[in-house]
Amino acid sequence: MPAPTLGDFVAVQWKAACYDRCKPSTRKRMDSALDTQLLPAFGALPLDRIDRAAVHLWFDGYSRTAPGGANRTLDVLRQILNHAIGCG
Repeated sequence: MPAPTLGDFVAVQWKAACYDRCKPSTRKRMDSALDTQLLPAFGALPLDRIDRAAVHLWFDGYSRTAPGGANRTLDVLRQILNHAIGCG
């Protein structure tokens, strides 16, 4: 079975297991990270195709304009990918 895309995984598995348990203020921050950075950059990619090099390239580019935002958004991506690993 092929790996789901990041967008599909976020919309179903991650949302139900992680996102829905967060406070509204945390959800607002996660929504911003997803809508402005993560889904445009990685949403169409299968989870098993998101590699370290792609994340570094995205992070370096985002860090040039918003270093704090890049760090916070990387935390969201890390949570999503760790949950994906946990799901197999």
